[in-house]
Amino acid sequence: GASVFRVVPGASLGDAAPLLVQAPGWFARSIGQSTPYPAALNRVAVTLGSNAAISYAGVSKVTLSGLTGSATPSSNVSLTLSAVDGGGGGAALFDAAVGAGEWDQASGTLTLTIASGQTLAPGSFYSFSFELLNPATAQAGPPVTLSSNGASSDAVIHYT
Repeated sequence: GASVFRVVPGASLGDAAPLLVQAPGWFARSIGQSTPYPAALNRVAVTLGSNAAISYAGVSKVTLSGLTGSATPSSNVSLTLSAVDGGGGGAALFDAAVGAGEWDQASGTLTLTIASGQTLAPGSFYSFSFELLNPATAQAGPPVTLSSNGASSDAVIHYT
């Protein structure tokens, strides 16, 4: 019979070596926007996937950093996450009790708290979106980083 190979998200050549274990990290990470126009409301879409479980442990967070230049002010009102078709329930993974995302304009940081009872399962893809107001003047797209803390993962990935 024919050989059957399983495709594992985030796998690379040599990963089948016995007892090889990858460091916790993000195998999937992408970010995009709905519009590049000045002073426009911009829907930012994020897809992520980890090779390690990231679960609620009272303090588990996922942080997007480097979203600098937005005209969306920091405030006590958190950014609301929206579901994305085929997003694996990504928006629901984060704590709606805190509005889902804590936004800091000065640092361009969105901090998401994992909701009680939720886990980002290893090998799965999760997508969500949120809105930011574009600045009124032109700027280059800043490099964005993804990081997490919590019981099971602590990895930083730089977007390209």
